[in-house]
Amino acid sequence: KSARADEELTLIPQEAEKVTKVTDTVRYENLVPGKEYAVTGTLYKVENGRETDVIDTKTETHTADVSGSGEWTITFDNVSGKLKENAKYVVFETAVSKENLVDTNNDNKYDKKQVVEHKNPNDKAQTVVVSSKHNNPKDGNLATTVSVNDKSARADEELTLIPQEAEK
Repeated sequence: KSARADEELTLIPQEAEKVTKVTDTVRYENLVPGKEYAVTGTLYKVENGRETDVIDTKTETHTADVSGSGEWTITFDNVSGKLKENAKYVVFETAVSKENLVDTNNDNKYDKKQVVEHKNPNDKAQTVVVSSKHNNPKDGNLATTVSVNDKSARADEELTLIPQEAEK
């Protein structure tokens, strides 16, 4: 299952209990082609529109595509049993170049690392929601009593009619 730009991923608690990994797809643009970046993703619990508890963090080294645009994936594999019912989770990402790639004072010397972040607790594409547990009703029972012309059957005995009673 995957979230979409217009719809967060919703799981029922029974599905969340079975989650062993969360994979985040990071789309990037305007990075320096062929350069390495330390990409850190953090999976947070979100309450009232703000990130609270860290569920898992992962840092990996990735190389920007020759076009400077592309996508990487980060897999959080330390989430078993951590996604709880009636809760919302979001992933934040930061990519930091391994070397200085930014000239901050226009002296033609790279003196700062390129830092690109995506930290939006309301981004549906990077959100997982675990709904409230649904309590399914237990098997029900029905008990009936049949009556014919005001004569009723009993639980321990069939209703027997003589032909004259049936014709009424």
